[in-house]
Amino acid sequence: MPKNQTIPSDACQLRASLGGAVVTDDSFTLTPYVAGQRVDHGYWEAFVFETSSMKMGREVIPVTVDHETTRGAGFVSSMSVDNNGEVNFNGDFVDSAYVKSFKDTKVMQTSLQFDPSNTDMIYIDSEESTEVDGVMHQGPLFVFKNASIIEVAFTLIGAVPDTTTKFSKPSTNMEKPMADNVPNE
Repeated sequence: MPKNQTIPSDACQLRASLGGAVVTDDSFTLTPYVAGQRVDHGYWEAFVFETSSMKMGREVIPVTVDHETTRGAGFVSSMSVDNNGEVNFNGDFVDSAYVKSFKDTKVMQTSLQFDPSNTDMIYIDSEESTEVDGVMHQGPLFVFKNASIIEVAFTLIGAVPDTTTKFSKPSTNMEKPMADNVPNE
């Protein structure tokens, strides 16, 4: 990738397959990325995130449907990375219609989007290897460090099968900033 090339926004959307989610209330935990190298991405080909340095790009980030900004499903107010490198986002739906919709879905998917202007992207060529979160990775691949996550989405198409979704009761009565983006019933 040339240094001065503009990165298309959909290249920064990394989709993950989610199966067997059970919806019980208005909150959720999404795990759109689990540490490890991913291959066959349409833009990056092979990549790995340094999960230990990932961060939310804003205090509250939107949760959309298919990365469509007019289809706001909820918001995420916290992110954590566990000892296995699972990146978890905790949030609330903005409308119970989404809860019913996702409850009726047998297979769910999710995606995260990072901000390339606030993420260190390092290319490792085929003759090199690098350590990321204690694991050696052989090039060619991109390593994303200090990734700034700006959106999480429910989506129909996924690429990473080893992730999960959990639904639970809301933890707080926080104001839901995306209420204006909920479709009319």
